[in-house]
Amino acid sequence: MSAPLLELRGIRKRFHSTTVLDGVDLEVRAGEVHALVGANGAGKSTLIKILAGAYERDGGEILLYGDVRRIQTPRDALNLGIGVIYQEFQLVPELSVAENLLLGQEPLKRFGPVRLVDRRALLKTAREHLDRLGFSLDAARPVRTLGTGERQLVEIARALYRNARVLVLDEPTAALSSHEVERLFSLIDDLRQRGLALIYISHHLEEVFHVGDRISALRDGRKVATWSRGAVTEHELIRAMVGRDVVELDRPTAAAAGDVQLRAEGLCGPGFGGVDLSLYRGQITALTGAAGAGHTEVCRVLAGSLPRQGGRISLGGREVRWRSPRDAVRAGVLMAPGDRKGMGIVPGRSVAVNLTFADLRTRGPLVDSPANRREAVARIERYSIRCLGPDQEAQSLSGGNQQKVVVGRVAARGASVYLFDEPTRGVDVGAREEIYALIHRLAAEGAAICVSTPDLQEALRLGDRIGVMRGGRLVALADRADTDETALLSHLLGAAPGKPA
Repeated sequence: MSAPLLELRGIRKRFHSTTVLDGVDLEVRAGEVHALVGANGAGKSTLIKILAGAYERDGGEILLYGDVRRIQTPRDALNLGIGVIYQEFQLVPELSVAENLLLGQEPLKRFGPVRLVDRRALLKTAREHLDRLGFSLDAARPVRTLGTGERQLVEIARALYRNARVLVLDEPTAALSSHEVERLFSLIDDLRQRGLALIYISHHLEEVFHVGDRISALRDGRKVATWSRGAVTEHELIRAMVGRDVVELDRPTAAAAGDVQLRAEGLCGPGFGGVDLSLYRGQITALTGAAGAGHTEVCRVLAGSLPRQGGRISLGGREVRWRSPRDAVRAGVLMAPGDRKGMGIVPGRSVAVNLTFADLRTRGPLVDSPANRREAVARIERYSIRCLGPDQEAQSLSGGNQQKVVVGRVAARGASVYLFDEPTRGVDVGAREEIYALIHRLAAEGAAICVSTPDLQEALRLGDRIGVMRGGRLVALADRADTDETALLSHLLGAAPGKPA
């Protein structure tokens, strides 16, 4: 058995009086994919940020090739060959692929005393690097025009250009289509063959078992165990992650349709067109499709956060025209966005503010701060949000707990129509069941609900009706009892129903 390329020994980290990591050990060998799992708040993100130089550890050692290394800044990590691909990409959208790849290392040429970027050499170097990796990316193309999977390739190519020997992939499939996931898995196999040491973090356990040579579970800041591939079952792994058996709640019987609460006729918007869709009181309609198919955009137009370019929207039988999301909110149409970083969390503000700013309690003309704080504490408990307290900055929470803040803030407001875009993105198996139960409860209380998700199993688990988007069109819509995953996949890929997709 080869010696570890990377070792983390006894890593400790505290924030104020809270211990986040308590003596965590982890090792990764060259040519190995080491999967790291744990519930939201278990310490995964903190551990990776220590490895990346974003946080400084309070104790323990980091070894590379058997030598103790000091990592105090992100530059230290990069210089040591450690690359981290975060779930939220760290690219400059207005720059080209080549400029992002060589950012900070651009080739220069002199014009007298002035040195300028040599753009011809920049493009040549980037194209040669992409060709070596087998990435079919246009080096001159602006990153803002790329799809999610292509942006991920740019992140990986940038890390490899900086001679990364350790590569960390944090929730790498969260926003990828099924085709892009397969391409990523093929790339991981290639990187394994090249001798890289990879750490793979995911809440999707089927992925963990597929790519991981070994699997380590964290719980409450401590490593519970490490297993080789095939040495642990999914049930055992979940129990190790959450410290208890997670019972998958029974899926409620499909609800009978009530009155139509919201109807879209011939709806057109950015990236989609001609969508006819009705949302019924007490029912959940799930829209699914590959990344970019249009299901997210449909929800955003219904919520007023994207412009309607054609068609009609009726609420309670009366046509409505949203000038902004505020109009939709006033009418009782609320959306929990999937992009929690860009649209869901207010950066720099506390968990309490993020949970309550949409429906602040007031006393006369003044904000009733004590009442809002009490309500925030109640919501933290109600939605099982793991945090240091209501005053902690929301952006410092784990991704899954940020997601629960966004979903909880919207769910607490008593709307007639709820739109949830990827409501369980980046959350652990326990929290996923809690969010599912919350959405079902809102439907049982009479709300009309639309859920947008790229996960076919989630669409089947949540939806009383399931619609499939492909190429900006709603190509199928069926009751849950009349469809299954195979049929949905056939519609998603454009294959004839009943034939292999």
